[in-house]
Order: sequence, then C-alpha cells, then structure tokens
Amino acid sequence: MSIISAKIQSRFTQISSGESFWGAVARLMLGGSVSHLITIAVSPIITRLYSPEQFSQAGVCISFAAIASVFITLRYEFAIVSAENSEESRRLFALTIALSAPMSLLAAIVLWVISSYGVTEAAGSNLIYLVVLPFLMFFMSLQVALRQWRLSTSRYLGIGASLLSQGVSKSTSQVAFGLIQLGGVGLVAGEAIARMVGSYCLLICGPMEWTLLKKDLRPSILWQVFKKHRDFPLLSLPSAALNSIATNLPVPLLAYTYGPEAAGSYFLIRRAISIPMALMGQSVADVFHKSMAVQAANTPEKSLRFLDRTVVRLFAIGFLPALCAITLGPQAVTFVFGEAWELAAACTPGLAIWTLFQFSIGSISQTITVYRAFRFKLIYDAIVLVGSVAAIAGAQYAGVAVLPAINLLAAANVAAYLVYFLIMRHIVKTAASS
Repeated sequence: MSIISAKIQSRFTQISSGESFWGAVARLMLGGSVSHLITIAVSPIITRLYSPEQFSQAGVCISFAAIASVFITLRYEFAIVSAENSEESRRLFALTIALSAPMSLLAAIVLWVISSYGVTEAAGSNLIYLVVLPFLMFFMSLQVALRQWRLSTSRYLGIGASLLSQGVSKSTSQVAFGLIQLGGVGLVAGEAIARMVGSYCLLICGPMEWTLLKKDLRPSILWQVFKKHRDFPLLSLPSAALNSIATNLPVPLLAYTYGPEAAGSYFLIRRAISIPMALMGQSVADVFHKSMAVQAANTPEKSLRFLDRTVVRLFAIGFLPALCAITLGPQAVTFVFGEAWELAAACTPGLAIWTLFQFSIGSISQTITVYRAFRFKLIYDAIVLVGSVAAIAGAQYAGVAVLPAINLLAAANVAAYLVYFLIMRHIVKTAASS
C-alpha cells in the first residue's frame, strides 16, 4: 500500500507541464550558476578584505543562526510540496508564515541569553551580531518556506532568479562592508541582506493568493493544520535539529579547540567547495522530492531503481570536479585567496571528497520526508553528530594537528553518508514490497 495519498497523482502527474526531471533541475540552476560565477569573481577581493579570524567570527554567528532557524517553522514547510492538494499546501504555507516572526524573536532572545554566559565568545562577543542575527534567522526561515511554496507550483525559473539575486546582493554588500572595515559583522550583515533579497524575489515571482492566505491565517485553521501535520515537529524536527547541529558545529568547535584561524579556513573552503555542488544538489533535491512523491504514489515498484539511478548519475557528475579540487585545489586556493589562506588550501582535498558524497547522497535525502521515515533520519543524524564531535574533540585531545583533525572529520562524514544511503534504500525497498 502506497504511503503517499493517491490524490497526488492528479497534481503531480508531470514534473512541470511535461518537463523532464533534469530539465526542471536545469531551470533551478540557471540563476544559481550565474550567482556562483559572481561569487567566484569577488572571492579574491573578499578574502583580502577580511582575515581568517573575521571569517571565523562570521562563521560562528552564521552557524548559530542556521541551527536556530531549524526550530523557527518547526519543519512544517517541508510538508508543502507533498501535501494532498493545493489548498492544503497553501494552508501549510500560511502556518509557516505565522510561525516565522514570533519564533525568530524567541530564537533571538535565546541567543541573547546564551551570549550572557560567554558561549558566543568565539563570535567576538559583539552586540551587533545579536542585532543582525534575528533578521538573518527570520529571512532564512521565510526563504525556505517561500521556496517550498514555489516548488509546489513548479515556479522553477522564479526560484532560479531568486538565487541569482541573492548571490549578487550578498557579494556586493559584503564587498561594500569590507571596504568600510566592518569586519566580521559585514559578512553576517551581507548574508542577512542576501536572504532578504532572495525572499523578496520568491515573493514576487508568482501569484500569492493573498485573499485565501488571509483566511488561512485564522487561528482555527492554523490549529487544524498544526495538528494534522504534527509528525513534522514531533519526528522531523529532532532529526533536523541534530542534522543542523552536526553540520554547523564544526566551525565553533574548531574555533574553540584549534583557534579562529583554523575555524575561518575551514569555513571558507567548506563553503567555496560546496557552493557549486550544493547549488546543483539543492536543485536536484527539490525536483527529486516532487518526483519521488509521484513514484511512491503511482509506481512504487520503480522507486528503488529511481533512487539508485539518481545517486549513480550524481556521483558521475560530481566526480570530475571533485578530482580537480583534490589535485589542483590547494594551488588554486593559495593563488586566488592569497598567502594568508595556506591552511585553507591544505584542507581542500579532504573536504572535496566529503562534498562529493554529500552531493551524491545528500541530494536524495527528501526520500525520508516522502516516506515519513523520520526515525531513521534521527538515527543517521545522531551518527553524524557523534562522529563529528568525536573527530575534532578526539583529535585535539590526542594532540593531533588541525589538518589531520579536519581530514578525520571529513572521513567520519563520508562514512555516515554511506550508512545513510543504505538506510534510504532499505526504506524504499520495504515500502515497495508492502
């Protein structure tokens, strides 16, 4: 028996009015690719305007914001795409909007309390960070909700345009703030501005059905939707929280154990390497979510083959760029970013291998959402969190230098992704045979 309601069939019979899976991916990537080229072009300027220590401060702040943003909408936005009908999708979107502002304020208060105990000391203990962070968290959550809403109506070009606008605004604002020597605050503020611009573009790229949305914001309807999809905050949220902590914790952990230079170098290269693959990976994940929902509802016996085929193709696509990063990356990093980033250059090969597996396997992670198998995701996220902390803390305790510690962190995450793939295959295979 299929896990996904058969009502999806009438709504998602085709990916985008006859558009192929990879055609939809290409539409999503269109704006993001240009955005990435702009990011590459300004990277030599940004790395000369900001020091590794300032990157570390910004990285810690953005990491805290990313972790907190997971809790803001309680994961309800990820029910939008696979909802039973358009009305249900719209009501889920209304619920996420209703949650965004008050939950962002609550998260900001929590960060203020945490900062009073010196936990955010690695971020520079700067009050401005805690003024900028609430806006960053709000627009982070709003952008994700708007993206899921636009995915539910196949507005792929609009999403691509938002990625382009986000990249341009981020690059220009961070360069401008660097020129007036705002330090790490400029990097965080640039990120917040980029999220705001990206959200605005998603807002205007298609009809919003404001009249119906206003009706959906009534407390009685919001409470009804809140209860109906409560498996997302109850089951998906703990897993997402663990995943976000595991993903973002290495930056503050490296800053605490090995110093700001190590954290700044890791933050720069991790983002620089992952941007091109994460761009396509996010596009694939968005379209894959919709496609797997259709497969699970209509042809569950073909779902496992679709899963395997997607992973193999993604690995083939990412292999050559990863190989180039492994062999040529260290020299390219030193040349492009400057001599101050030698540690970042040395980190490149190990992080490139990690990114390849993240791209190939992480892009199909919406399988968990489609099959509502959140408990399996929770197990995986716990493995990642324990492995990441053990890699860095264990290496520091054993007196291992920072470079082997980062490579150990990468190896632990590669192993976790392999386990994750086996878990998802088990989920799909079990559902298809039931």
